[in-house]
Amino acid sequence: DLERYLSTRNSPCSEEQIITWALEISDVLQTLHEQKPDPIIFRDLKPSNIMLRKSGQLVLIDFGIARTIQGRQRGTMIGTEGYAPPEQYRGVVDTRGDIYALGATLHHLATNSDPRIETPFTFHERPIQKLNPEISDALSAIIMKMLAYNPADRYQTVQDLRADLIQVQRAKRQNAVA
Repeated sequence: DLERYLSTRNSPCSEEQIITWALEISDVLQTLHEQKPDPIIFRDLKPSNIMLRKSGQLVLIDFGIARTIQGRQRGTMIGTEGYAPPEQYRGVVDTRGDIYALGATLHHLATNSDPRIETPFTFHERPIQKLNPEISDALSAIIMKMLAYNPADRYQTVQDLRADLIQVQRAKRQNAVA
């Protein structure tokens, strides 16, 4: 799993790797969130629930607390401290919570700073580029938007997140060619 990968690596991941993995996981989340009649919310996205295959592809595992959410239905406070969004502690569950948890995972990959050992909801106190200057302003801004305390300030859909990730990926490839 990515948690074991990070502990073995003991250093941040490259921006290229982070974007590739973010697109893979967001693709899975998009599929879950677009389920009809009701979206499936994963609710426990974290490195230990992401398996890295020998091929380099990622697989999301442990759907034990994933749930379909109907309208403004409330859920139980569940998830992993450091990765779970603030509203999930109040039983509020929607797709933006998975976006927050993915942001916490990406922050961990980019900085090698485990959010479980930090005060919850303090990512803004650990700027990505301060911990890893190799990460671009663009990717840092995307991750920090995902980690906004207020869900209304985050990406509202995984599609919007993916569009920004793809834009950063394309720009990096164009700069590498130039």
